[in-house]
Amino acid sequence: TIVFLTLYFRIDTVMLAFMKGFQDTGWYNAALKIIEVITRIPFLLNIAVFPALSRLSMLSRDKTMFLYKKSFYYMVMLALPITTGLILLADRIILYFYSAGFSSSIIALQILAGTLGFVFVNYLMGYLLIAIDKQKLFTLSTAITTILNNILNLLLIPKYSYIGAAYATLISEIVNFAM
Repeated sequence: TIVFLTLYFRIDTVMLAFMKGFQDTGWYNAALKIIEVITRIPFLLNIAVFPALSRLSMLSRDKTMFLYKKSFYYMVMLALPITTGLILLADRIILYFYSAGFSSSIIALQILAGTLGFVFVNYLMGYLLIAIDKQKLFTLSTAITTILNNILNLLLIPKYSYIGAAYATLISEIVNFAM
């Protein structure tokens, strides 16, 4: 799973560098770095919830599902204002952290912000699968998402550059959520 996750979260940057060069890669990475920092939030929250999920999974399916549903609700409630804020304030955020030379990163940040709601709950679902001893299912869904992301990057980057990479990530997160 770690191998697939590493590929999934890095391959778009590598493909962009080879297919479009360093300028487009820089614009994409400017937006991606902001998203990566924000994704630490659900990661840390899920690490805190995981021991309770694991313990409850041994005791009661109903209690496990109760904790999962509550956690899911809180993840969505946390992700919505962050996502909305990033989409609406992307221009100010990019210009604050970077310079006018990175104004092309604004659209990438807006698209990647759309992934956050899915990332927040996808992390939780992954930890739930581990807690209920369904690691193989988690690995399978991660592998499928990684393969899909690679295919989408191959199709979208040549024509749409870093915007295509951002959409590939968004579509991949949506499919991962659906699985």
